[in-house]
Amino acid sequence: DSSQLSDLFGTFTPYLRMYQGYINMHEKSVSLMRTLNRQKKWQEYCASVQSCTHQHDLASLLIMPIQRLPRYKLLLSEILKNTSDEHPDREGLAASLQKVEQVSLQITAGMKEFERR
Repeated sequence: DSSQLSDLFGTFTPYLRMYQGYINMHEKSVSLMRTLNRQKKWQEYCASVQSCTHQHDLASLLIMPIQRLPRYKLLLSEILKNTSDEHPDREGLAASLQKVEQVSLQITAGMKEFERR
């Protein structure tokens, strides 16, 4: 019994909806970060921990979760392009891509709703 990539996506795709709250609050986080960046103590702290973050600054780390969903869409699209029609996981991969796209649309709609409030 072999597992397929679509099985993995099928397991974790529903959890991608959790990004909604993070994405809604991202702009506020960036604004707070800009305010903090004006403080010398904060700058010193960020410099002291940057080696623990593989040299990523806070702005880079804050954007990573937002970039994840589009990256999954791109990854699945590319895998599908390079997967033969006869491959046993072809149908599952297509369904996974559709689910990721659906979550992405739901998050975008949720973001617009959040901004209207």
